[in-house]
Amino acid sequence: AAIEKLKQLKMQLANAESQMNEWMAQFEPDPKMPTTEERANYFAAQQVKAKKMRDDIFAALDSAAATLKQ
Repeated sequence: AAIEKLKQLKMQLANAESQMNEWMAQFEPDPKMPTTEERANYFAAQQVKAKKMRDDIFAALDSAAATLKQ
């Protein structure tokens, strides 16, 4: 059971890292966005994605820390 839990944690951490890498790779604000509103919308959408990514990473790290303390 413990080995299975560690495998799940490893997968959770790998998924969180993958999400972060994917987000960083696609993050390319277009400097030619013609309006301030378009730029604001882009960055607001990116902020939502970044917060979810952060939450997923912290959840994975918290789970790993709790499991390792057992």
